[in-house]
Amino acid sequence: MTQVTCKNCKYNISSWAVRQFSNSCWWRCGHTDNYEPEKYNPVDGKKSGGYFNSCGIARGVSNICGKEGRHWTPRNRRDLFIFLKRI
Repeated sequence: MTQVTCKNCKYNISSWAVRQFSNSCWWRCGHTDNYEPEKYNPVDGKKSGGYFNSCGIARGVSNICGKEGRHWTPRNRRDLFIFLKRI
């Protein structure tokens, strides 16, 4: 199976500059399974806003994306054949 990267995934919601000039697993993954809802803090009564975890966390947790990149979808048409090979 072809190795896929989060850099070319359509769920990567990091900016273009960050995707091009950073080889990091800390890009933000915008998949709905990767969203952390807002949490209520009972001590001060405030809510912390919801957020998307990083791509590294999504790839590390098997029920979100997993090591094999289960939810990977191509960002560009040129990667469509990689997607078709994986089906």
